[in-house]
Amino acid sequence: MLVEHLYTPGFRRESLLPGAQTVVSGGGINAAQVAVTLAHETPGSVTLLLRHELRIAAFDSPAGWTGPKNMQPFLAEPCLVRHRAMIQAVRAPGSMPNDVAHSLHRAARNGWLTVRRGAMHHAKRGAAGSISLQLLGETLHTEHVILATGFARSRPGGAWLDSAIAAYELPLAPCGYPVIDRSLQWAPGLYVTDGLAELELGPVAFNIVCARHAAP
Repeated sequence: MLVEHLYTPGFRRESLLPGAQTVVSGGGINAAQVAVTLAHETPGSVTLLLRHELRIAAFDSPAGWTGPKNMQPFLAEPCLVRHRAMIQAVRAPGSMPNDVAHSLHRAARNGWLTVRRGAMHHAKRGAAGSISLQLLGETLHTEHVILATGFARSRPGGAWLDSAIAAYELPLAPCGYPVIDRSLQWAPGLYVTDGLAELELGPVAFNIVCARHAAP
């Protein structure tokens, strides 16, 4: 029996029992991709469990955020609370681009996988290591559950950064992210990028395009 998050360190698809029933829980690009990959390897044994209808989006945020169209008014807003609200308003979590959605639909049409919509309300271990997933009015029986539900958006860095913030009294916005200037400087000689620079780089901060924004 295996219940594991897709991003658990050490997770390997090869650890799944060949031909065993597998439920992939999640509605974003990673859930769809792992479900289709497993369906190609063991057709008919995979179920993708969605909590919502498919959300189609080419990027995590609209393309206008990669350039001045949206970034100029974002940077003109001095309030960091408003910055956080603007970022949250345009993000598209649990979405996937058209090409991934097409591959998912094709796999479902060919009978390689099943797509179900519903939320897990309860799970219990059954006989011989099986797992019963209770949905609204339905129960799914499986041997493996792969959670591809993403992860909570929180300030990167973990405990070591928490300690550094306390030790050096680094300034934080109400949302807990660094207060930085236009050059991405958090403190004298200390510069940040990626998610730590989100309140300055906007919703694309976690994506590779942020490297272009962060470059001098």
